[in-house]
Amino acid sequence: MSLPKTERDVDFSNQDRTKVSARGYEGDIEYTEWEEVVPGVRCKTWEFKDVDASEKDGALIEIQSGVRTPVQYVETNEAVFNEVPLKGKLIFVSLSPQGELSAYKVDMNQDDNSYMMEVKKGWLMSWYACKDQPACEVLEYEEPGFSQIKLPTVETGVKQIGNTPIPDKFWQLIKQLEQGIEDNPLIQMLNQ
Repeated sequence: MSLPKTERDVDFSNQDRTKVSARGYEGDIEYTEWEEVVPGVRCKTWEFKDVDASEKDGALIEIQSGVRTPVQYVETNEAVFNEVPLKGKLIFVSLSPQGELSAYKVDMNQDDNSYMMEVKKGWLMSWYACKDQPACEVLEYEEPGFSQIKLPTVETGVKQIGNTPIPDKFWQLIKQLEQGIEDNPLIQMLNQ
């Protein structure tokens, strides 16, 4: 699921560096103000200046230290999410439609490049910002655009959503991260 490194040149705090390149398309973007998703997680939605947002768009997600994003399930058939860590030390937890659990640890403080995680229909995903650091950032790109995608939040303990079984081990890992247990997780962490 992890794709090769890709050079990044996007910085939402600098108007001269707001060009996004994803899935073969590159363009200038416009974005909204910050909006709180849950305590400790906020986002700015963005869209390409020259493309209908129903075709492709995205969000910049900021995650405070020791906090995770809600677990979300990709429900739409043709949906593709590209998740690009931009800043900080993060753990990306995902579950495949077959119930295979993965966790990737990335440290953008030590690398000028970023990695891209791709998820499609039937996948679950959540980001966790490692503790004892400033807020982390993740750039999210959706195709089709977010308004066309069903991405429900999955409540803790749910055993199945759609056709995707959710093993207890998934929720145990999520709980460990919520408790700040990063170094001895339930499953082997894949370092990127």
